[in-house]
Amino acid sequence: MTLRGRCGRISRRCEYFVNYATGKTKGHLASEVMSFKSINDTEVTIKHLIFGCSIYSDGADSVSGILGFGQTAVSLISQQNYTGFSYCIGDITYVDYDSNALILGGKPIMEGASTPMFMVIGKYFITLEKISVGDKFLDIDPSIFKRIDHQGGMLVDTGATASYLPEIAYKKLKEEIKTVIGTTLE
Repeated sequence: MTLRGRCGRISRRCEYFVNYATGKTKGHLASEVMSFKSINDTEVTIKHLIFGCSIYSDGADSVSGILGFGQTAVSLISQQNYTGFSYCIGDITYVDYDSNALILGGKPIMEGASTPMFMVIGKYFITLEKISVGDKFLDIDPSIFKRIDHQGGMLVDTGATASYLPEIAYKKLKEEIKTVIGTTLE
């Protein structure tokens, strides 16, 4: 992702332009007071949090705005000088689902299994180890997912809707999904 923008002297509006690998978005930057519910049910308030309101999107999916976790100046992480973050997304349609969590700053303590992330040139990667469908782990050699000499690995992009897999992993995943749901996939 690259971020660039400009602010008008007369209009006092700041525009942003973001180019993603699969599309682009542009809009206006805004500032607002935002409150987040903490783990102990108290509220944490951030004054003057800058975020983007999209007026145009083109690509794999329309976006309504931007508030990232990367290294750009307008990301939530950079604006608040957080030293780290962690998130877990379970059932996003159920607001009170216990596993939905965003932990900002310091060294978050998470229960259960976690996947460490590492950063390469401003992008977050994880090492994918296994793929499961239901309770069945697919027979895929985990070495195809490793990042070697600036190639491969699993890019984590909260702004993207698509994930890309090596062809062999994709075929095995597709076949297992066909087996489970019993229909033809395109």
